[in-house]
Amino acid sequence: MVSLASGAGNFITYGLLNFTVLFLMREKGMTLEDVALWYALIVGIGMSAGIYASGRIVDRFARRSKTAFATVPAASLILALPFFWASFGRQPGKLRWCFL
Repeated sequence: MVSLASGAGNFITYGLLNFTVLFLMREKGMTLEDVALWYALIVGIGMSAGIYASGRIVDRFARRSKTAFATVPAASLILALPFFWASFGRQPGKLRWCFL
């Protein structure tokens, strides 16, 4: 069951990451160069920091309980959801990058 949930989560995440590029170009009027520069930086730095931080946090909480291997990633997805929704809103200019 955990494998199915993880697979579904990754499927949705990768789909949304690919959709975001088209959304930023069509709805927000960004050029391909802007999207390539800013989105790649934000996603690259954000994912790198998230992978490092989540590994440290899971290792710390896994000493107490093995359920941390599931609960920490689930909590991080729940915490990130409002920011991702806000990035699709109607913020002017570069403000939308604060939420993505």
